[in-house]
Amino acid sequence: MMRIGIDARLLSEPVTGIGRYTFELTKELVKQDGSFFLYSTLPFPTEQWQKDNVTVRSVNFHRGISKILWSQTYLPCWAAKDHLDVFWGATHRLPRYLPSYIARVVTIHDLVWKHAGETMRPVSRWIDKKLMPEAIRLADRIVADSESTSKDLEDEYPKERQRIRVVYPGVTDLPLAQGPEALVSLGIIRPYFLFVGTLEPRKNLRRLLNAYALVDDIIKCQYQLVIAG
Repeated sequence: MMRIGIDARLLSEPVTGIGRYTFELTKELVKQDGSFFLYSTLPFPTEQWQKDNVTVRSVNFHRGISKILWSQTYLPCWAAKDHLDVFWGATHRLPRYLPSYIARVVTIHDLVWKHAGETMRPVSRWIDKKLMPEAIRLADRIVADSESTSKDLEDEYPKERQRIRVVYPGVTDLPLAQGPEALVSLGIIRPYFLFVGTLEPRKNLRRLLNAYALVDDIIKCQYQLVIAG
């Protein structure tokens, strides 16, 4: 059976899009045959991962710089100790010093640092600008979770085209609605358009609001705009 390591640091942080992606895909992966090793900079609830084929390793690093050091020190050491066959970086990163016999897979969700860097925090933009190209260079396979991201990668890194694969994200099961009254309590009384995402400039929410404002009043009377983030 294969031994697969996963950069699971986002499982220890408040859930956003990439964290949800990491959680859901990891949840499905560990149902397969193989041994899985989840690596994190911080402890996280392990009830979900109490399986015979899952090992969780974590330290207690809170600061950004310590997390970068973790990825280049603890992570390669753990990977070597666990004799991994494959390592998966779910969020634009790969450890530089992984043993050479370990196959490397990295997921690239977007190239925001390149195309909309002004919407990022300066430190985050600098980290992505430095570490993402390195991860792309080190990876045996590069996973893009949309055709758009795949095209951006091919345009920016044409030499890596043969290693890029598009793998679409899955769908998260939601609990059944508790009836119309649950929506009414939130002010939702008509059919609606739904936006789900973190509330930050690069999500282009301003354009969505402007577009909805241009919609005919008759349509707006029939359909609400609901924003959850």
